[in-house]
Amino acid sequence: MLRSLMRIIKRNQEKYFKVARELKDVISIERIYDNGIFEHPNNVFSASFEFTDVNYAVVGEKEKETIFQGYCDLLNIFPTDAVTKITINNRKIDLNEVKKTLCIPMREDDELNEYRAEYNQMLVQAIADRNAIVQEKYITISKEFKTYTEAYTFFKSVRDELIIRLNSVKSTCRMLDTLDRLKILHDFYRSCEKSSFTFDPDNARALNQSFKDYISPDYMDLSDPTCVQLMNHRFSRVLYLKTYANRFKDDIVAKLTAVNKEMMLSIDVIPIPTEEAVADADSKLLGIETNITRWQARQNKNYNFSATVPQDYQKKQRDVRDILTEITDYDQKEFQCILTIVLTASSKDELDRQTDEITSIASQTTAQLATCRWEQADGLNTALPIGVSKIPVYRTLLTESLAVFMPFMVQNVDHERGSYYGQNQESGSLIKIDRLMFQNGNAMIFGVPGSGKSFRAKMEMISYILRGDCDVIVVDPQGEYGRLFKALGGEVIKISPSSPTTVNLMDINADYKEEDGSPVSLKSDFMIAFCEQACEGMTLSPIHRSLIIRVTELVYREYISNDYQGDCPTLYNFVDIMREQPEDEAADLALALEMYTNTSFSMFAKPTNVNTENRLICYDIHNIGSSLKPAGMLIMLDAIFNRVTANAKRGRMTYIFFDEFHLLTRSAFTADYLQILWRTLRKFKAFCTGITQNISEMADNPVAASIISNSEIIVLLRQAPDDRDKVRSLLRFPQELISYVTNAPEGCGLVKVGDTVMPFSNRFPENTDLYKLMTTKAADLLAFESEKNSKKEED
Repeated sequence: MLRSLMRIIKRNQEKYFKVARELKDVISIERIYDNGIFEHPNNVFSASFEFTDVNYAVVGEKEKETIFQGYCDLLNIFPTDAVTKITINNRKIDLNEVKKTLCIPMREDDELNEYRAEYNQMLVQAIADRNAIVQEKYITISKEFKTYTEAYTFFKSVRDELIIRLNSVKSTCRMLDTLDRLKILHDFYRSCEKSSFTFDPDNARALNQSFKDYISPDYMDLSDPTCVQLMNHRFSRVLYLKTYANRFKDDIVAKLTAVNKEMMLSIDVIPIPTEEAVADADSKLLGIETNITRWQARQNKNYNFSATVPQDYQKKQRDVRDILTEITDYDQKEFQCILTIVLTASSKDELDRQTDEITSIASQTTAQLATCRWEQADGLNTALPIGVSKIPVYRTLLTESLAVFMPFMVQNVDHERGSYYGQNQESGSLIKIDRLMFQNGNAMIFGVPGSGKSFRAKMEMISYILRGDCDVIVVDPQGEYGRLFKALGGEVIKISPSSPTTVNLMDINADYKEEDGSPVSLKSDFMIAFCEQACEGMTLSPIHRSLIIRVTELVYREYISNDYQGDCPTLYNFVDIMREQPEDEAADLALALEMYTNTSFSMFAKPTNVNTENRLICYDIHNIGSSLKPAGMLIMLDAIFNRVTANAKRGRMTYIFFDEFHLLTRSAFTADYLQILWRTLRKFKAFCTGITQNISEMADNPVAASIISNSEIIVLLRQAPDDRDKVRSLLRFPQELISYVTNAPEGCGLVKVGDTVMPFSNRFPENTDLYKLMTTKAADLLAFESEKNSKKEED
């Protein structure tokens, strides 16, 4: 037997461990350290590292090959004379615990709690549909050391190496601390008390308590040779990989762990030094060839000179030669491996059903799973990410054969304070995205009409609105958000020549500036852009620009000297002062601006007469008119920037949504202003979202394409055939992912968050008041109106 394997088995033999005299002694841990290192019997130390998933199941073959090779490189750096355990933990979470972090707290300062209750119920139901299962992945390494100091130095270097190797396949890694590791064991052994886990080492020592008192079960029945009964009638069973085929598909682990049940799969890996593996293979080959020679000698002795060497001998000889070639010529390593699975259920019958389901899945890949009979306690220690291997059922695998047990499936984003984006189509996990987690939290939503893009945007708006700690502003070119904002207490500002609403384009505050600039200098830039738009067809000369800057400073002089108190200047004041300037060009500018002061377009020249301080503002520009639209857009964007800077001073976040975004980018002036907002608003704790159907038009516009590149979050719903190639070229999506936006159902598609791409589905309960406020389907609106009329008649 291999010397390396002999050392491991000898170290793990039962006689080298204490006989379990108490229930807690079944857990093979003797001592814990503050930095997450555990000490086991026989001077064995272990540490665990949590790693994130990678998009392996949903990418193309070329990308899969890259990830596969990166994973092979990771396996090849696993330390020899150590046991490396790769664990996938399907962990059931407590719904009460989830509600604390997932659900939006009720508030007493508004009247929106009924909507919060509906929204929270939707989130809880989404978790319940997945049986509240989340998947976590760990690498646990255990090795024998003389002292803790040696172990600490070793695990620190291993951590750094794992971070580098996992980063090469776009996975992140962190070393688990002591509480993290203890909680994993606590949640398994005492699953009925998951939310109650607390452990203070100093307090435990003061009370003369062991850390095992906090994680070990109060009851464990080992009388059944095929399972373990834990406290509160929970049953667990450990299975191991008994036989396997020469060839596996790389989705076997994904299939086994895709079962929507509480379970844990672990692969124990012992790398064999290359020289030892080669020597062992040479020895085996020599033995096989010796047997062949003896067999041929016997045949010759019987004058059977034409006899063919038996297939069994030939196959063994060929297999060993192949192993030697792989090790010596193709940088393959040899590993001794154990694959174990822990299933957990609330009854023995349910456990049997789960066992049948798992073994059936394994048999489809020609693998055979068997139950650890009379070794369930040792099986638990082996399968759990503790750091020991106590079931010596090793199987020999080379690097690529081991890499087929691919632990990666599909990435997910689940930020604690994130907005709900739906469920991952592959894993079923909730997707929650917090824009504060990114350097640039801007977003774009693309989808053909009827794909659910405005519904997707409204869901995100509602999550921010119901939290109550931020402001939400929407630019509404189609007049479809007003009903929602009115119901939630927002201000709908209808801008049109026939509307009594006025918005002062000269509004300004002390915080209206960029970093080291001043409010007046920034407003001067805006007034130059506005005048360029007003004087369409006429090129502004340096004299015109100088006049605009001079008049802007003059018009604000008194207002600023009064510390921005009193009546803010208006465009009327600006034009009057412009007329007073002696230059002939001043008269030209004043005449051009009369269109916005002496006509029906004067809604931007008068003091603002609506509540622009409301935390929810909808700018309804549905009837603004084509003549006024370019200037109106520019003024509205400036008003939004004004609000954002004031919010930033108060430490308040602002979320801005632009529907029909492609319309805004058609004007060079508004497109340039939007590009500035996309680049700078993050400095003011503000985030922009563009909503549009025409990705082709955006891609062909350099400014719009730049805006897309400055958006960390991209939501793709169903795409038109002509747009799919644009999606691939502009966003660099693999061809395989485009299938998720081809004829996709409403509310389904892809979301790209940084470098992470996830297929998602989003369903919202239709029997809720929130759905009635968000939907724009004609059939829904007619049905709601009919229902409303029926109630009126009954009353």
